[in-house]
Amino acid sequence: MTNSIPTDWKQVKANEICSLITNGFVGKATDFYTESEDGVIYIQGYNILENGFKFNGVKKVTRDFHKKNSKSNLREGDVLIIQTGDVGLTTIVPKSLAGSNCHALIINRFIQEKAFPQYMSQFYNSPVGRHLLKRIETGSTMKHLNVGDLKKLKIILPPLPEQHRIAAVLETWDKALETLTRKIELKKNIKKGLMQDLLTGKRRIKGFDEEWKTVKLGDICEIKTGKKDNQDKIENGEYPFFVRSPHIERIDSYSFDGEAILIPGEGNIGKIFHYINGKFDYHQRVYRVSDFQKKAIGKFIYFHFLQNFAKQANTHSVKATVDSLRLPTFQMYEINLPSKEEQTAIAHILTTANDEITTLEKKKQILEDQKKFLLNNLITGQIRTPENLTVRY
Repeated sequence: MTNSIPTDWKQVKANEICSLITNGFVGKATDFYTESEDGVIYIQGYNILENGFKFNGVKKVTRDFHKKNSKSNLREGDVLIIQTGDVGLTTIVPKSLAGSNCHALIINRFIQEKAFPQYMSQFYNSPVGRHLLKRIETGSTMKHLNVGDLKKLKIILPPLPEQHRIAAVLETWDKALETLTRKIELKKNIKKGLMQDLLTGKRRIKGFDEEWKTVKLGDICEIKTGKKDNQDKIENGEYPFFVRSPHIERIDSYSFDGEAILIPGEGNIGKIFHYINGKFDYHQRVYRVSDFQKKAIGKFIYFHFLQNFAKQANTHSVKATVDSLRLPTFQMYEINLPSKEEQTAIAHILTTANDEITTLEKKKQILEDQKKFLLNNLITGQIRTPENLTVRY
């Protein structure tokens, strides 16, 4: 690897640039969990994101635990690497989490004059860093990183000023992704609220006041399964091919042309729904809901499925969880149906909300692809940062 990096870069062992590489708390801490406001945040593997944290489900431990386990106390700038499970995922401790405790994480405390923590966090999350960490994993079923092996890990290290510049460039993309992610979550929450209100009649659209009628799905549409199997799919086929998966395959034949909702009869029951209006084919264990009567709008039924189908499917099953759907489950599915005009208005509002989310998710994917390209090329020196780049840390 040294032959492929810039001449002014070097490779060093991790323990040469760290003042500390150690485990967080090892053992069972559940007896010390607390709901007290005085409790100390307890960071675990499931709280770690790539260069960030998720705080839903975060635990707290008692002050007494915190004092007795000073080894796992965190400082601002510490780089945390997941030690067991999603091995190698890395983030950096912000000022707001300084003083927290951690579990099943390796704490890296870098020497300020040698390595910049923000660069090191990006390095470990890069394809190069992940590859190096994977090489020192142990365990066949439960993967694990040993502190001793990490200390000897050889790291690509540019001069300190360039570390700062690389980190600054990548942080720009991280902040953009963070902002976009928050916006997507906000839009999803708004859509969720709209679905809960509009599909139940809790909130009525201005101009509509007719009473809703309860109908069974089997009375307002046709429900059939396909005749194809997975082996019939063709890469880059002309038509969509719906199988028992969120992913839509391709095929060179079609058995239906029109508006339809496609629902797998097995696997991830109540979680996968596709809406289409056009030519397509579908698997023998996928249900096609189509040929809606004049009083029913397909897009309204689709959103109703998203909101209510899983709950009703479980209610009508003899099992605690459904692993397979049969035709009667669909035929007996109940829908509170407003007028055709109100269905159309509701479907339009929810479709608009859906389209906004899809547009944002596409933007996020573009940013993620750009970040991945930059990360891989900046960390290896294939792309160099200009020396006059303004860096603010």
